[in-house]
Parts: sequence; C-alpha cells; structure tokens
Amino acid sequence: MPAPSAVTWATLADIPTVASCMPGAKITERIDDAHYKGTVTVKVGPATLAFKGEIEVQALDAVKRTIRLVAKGTDSSGSSAAALDLTAKVQDADAGRSELVGHSEASVSGQKAAAGQPRRGQPNPPHRDPPEAGRPFRLRAPHRARIPLQA
Repeated sequence: MPAPSAVTWATLADIPTVASCMPGAKITERIDDAHYKGTVTVKVGPATLAFKGEIEVQALDAVKRTIRLVAKGTDSSGSSAAALDLTAKVQDADAGRSELVGHSEASVSGQKAAAGQPRRGQPNPPHRDPPEAGRPFRLRAPHRARIPLQA
C-alpha cells in the first residue's frame, strides 16, 4: 500500500470506508461499533447475485493491526445464502509503505449456487472448488479493492 502502516490501519479499521472500496458492497446501517447491515451484488459467470445481510467485526486489534470480519446474508427470496469470513493484517514495508495481507473465504448456497457452476462438459474454473449437486461452492480469489489512503 502506498502509505505508512498507521494510515493503512486507520483506513482498514473504518468498515464503511472499506465497504465503499469493494465493488458491489454497501453499508446500509451501523448498529454499533461491531455490527453493520449491508448489501452486496456480485457477478458470477452470466448471473448477477444480490444479497442483504449483516457484518460482524469479530476482532479488531489496533496493536497487532489485525481485523476479522464475518458476514452472512440471503437473497430477496430467501432461497439462497452467502457468507464471508475475512481476516486481514497490516504490516510495515519498505520506504514508508505498508502491506495488507490476509485470507478470506466466501460461499454461496441454495438456488443461486447453481448460477456459478460450469455448464455440462465445461471444466471447473481454477479458482473454485468443484461443486457437488446441492452443495455450496466456495470462491478463492485475490481481493482487488481500491482503498483511498491519505498520509
């Protein structure tokens, strides 16, 4: 990140700012410091999926500069669900810069899970675990978010 770790951490710890940097995500309500409501719209293959749900800040450690977010939601019909478990840490890097490292796992289950499955006879994309009939699938991909940092 093109900013010192203290600046990067301050941005990462501001949940509405982080959500505004993620395409398709929006915070709709702040319940308290650790709970938010929001929406997310994502495109998976030819389908566009929209979910409404809750975000919980399960860990926020300013000394270690780590955060853990857990989100769960459903589509408007209630027939599909999505979940996200994200852990991130800000580390010092060279020349006054910082690194954002972490891990996340997102899953979709229910009727919408079929939207991301390959058509019969097509190979499974390399970023996905193979789907099983009626089972949730999991996406594994690097995060690409533009985070505005000001030193």
